[in-house]
Amino acid sequence: MPRRVAVTGMGAVSPLGDSAHAAFESALHGRSGVALLKSPFAQRLVAPVAAEVTFDANAHFESRQFRMLDRVSQFALVAAKQAIAQSGCLEG
Repeated sequence: MPRRVAVTGMGAVSPLGDSAHAAFESALHGRSGVALLKSPFAQRLVAPVAAEVTFDANAHFESRQFRMLDRVSQFALVAAKQAIAQSGCLEG
């Protein structure tokens, strides 16, 4: 028997914004997350453009946790935390 799922909250960490709302607003206004790379290695690339995510892991994780998680896992955990908060599922 298939289980039904209800989406009650959203979160996002993307080149367009650090929340679902910010990403939606950026897309709505036609903003692009694609830009020239600022990293030193970018000079060696044929096409030094990408959609980089501006993200400070130290603002979301303790240093011990930060070292254990790769960057994509950090994005996923922060977005999931946003979605849970928006859903109100943890409110009394």
